[in-house]
Amino acid sequence: MAVIKRVSGLPLRFGGVEHSGWLPSGAATPLPTPIKDVVLDVHIEAIDAGFLLIWESRDGSEFADTWHQSLEHAEEYAKTELGISRDQWVPVDLPSR
Repeated sequence: MAVIKRVSGLPLRFGGVEHSGWLPSGAATPLPTPIKDVVLDVHIEAIDAGFLLIWESRDGSEFADTWHQSLEHAEEYAKTELGISRDQWVPVDLPSR
């Protein structure tokens, strides 16, 4: 696996989502999910079967990865879910073999 692009120090806010599901009559509306501000380090790894988009908060409280068929799909997902634009990615120089 080789890291090919990265974004370091991305501020992101998780939470604040209002309840949107069904509630029984007379039930109290749940509070929004707790808000948590974090700083993420994000990278894309090329693997044999596609690309992994991996992110982790610097405090270790948030971590996730997603698999994508193409680099373009990984970048589009990062844009939609994390707000990372194409010009924020920093290419990683791969060592020559």
